Amino acid sequence: MGGGRYLAGAYVIIALGWLVFGVAPFDLFVASGTIGTLILLLVYALATIGAAKLLFLSGERQVAAWE
Repeated sequence: MGGGRYLAGAYVIIALGWLVFGVAPFDLFVASGTIGTLILLLVYALATIGAAKLLFLSGERQVAAWE
């Protein structure tokens, strides 16, 4: 539900990038892809740090070490 709103929002962002900043559609696609990739890398790093903290630095272990 609400998928049309996301699509309309994407069209607004593309139109703003094209009209206001004079960005070519391909350049806008490359920039958004780069930003999305960097966000995913950040989330994976934070998840790894959180898992390491939970498993190794959280004090007393709640599961056996061999698991």
